[in-house]
Amino acid sequence: GFVLGVLPYLVLTALLPIFGVMFNGYEERTLLSITAATTPLSFLVLGAVLSSSDMRSWSRWLLLAIVVQLIYAAGQALYLSGGPGADLFAPFHAWDLSLVSPGTLVEARSSGLYLNPNELGFWGAAAAVLSWQLLEGRLRVVGVGLAVMTLVLSQSRGATVALLAALIVGVVLASGRRQLRVSDVVKNAVAASAVAVAAVGLTLLLAPQTDI
Repeated sequence: GFVLGVLPYLVLTALLPIFGVMFNGYEERTLLSITAATTPLSFLVLGAVLSSSDMRSWSRWLLLAIVVQLIYAAGQALYLSGGPGADLFAPFHAWDLSLVSPGTLVEARSSGLYLNPNELGFWGAAAAVLSWQLLEGRLRVVGVGLAVMTLVLSQSRGATVALLAALIVGVVLASGRRQLRVSDVVKNAVAASAVAVAAVGLTLLLAPQTDI
């Protein structure tokens, strides 16, 4: 019922950019706005598949996606900061610019494989939550850590606040169900602090120096 309810919205969101290019002379890059439909559809598909399959079978693909996104975001930050080897990312930066209208790309922040840094921030926050749910042991620490680093590179305040809010709500719910032990709180707090320090340190090393 939920899928049928949102299906008309998803169909129109996907078709209108196509019609704009075909009949109204919009630029071809307008087709990129179809992601407004494919993104929620991807979440619907992901949720349906995860609910009917072994979560551990997704762990390697999730970790791979996090690594790829972080590498690209770090490359963007390195290029903007003019650090060692920054010229190697120049072709990718030119590709980023070719996908958007002039002046609409936020070049002072990493946007990853997206067009907007806030979208990368959303990805980082969502990937951190998914890593915590789907990964185990050391892979969980690695996945959450890399996802948080990606979030910090995006410099998205909204996504950062959302992740912190999700963390607080999770702790409250776990406490209410008496599923939270003091030892777990201390261990997770230490791990989270280490991840935060590493993420901030990476950002300070890679972030472009501006006068703003």
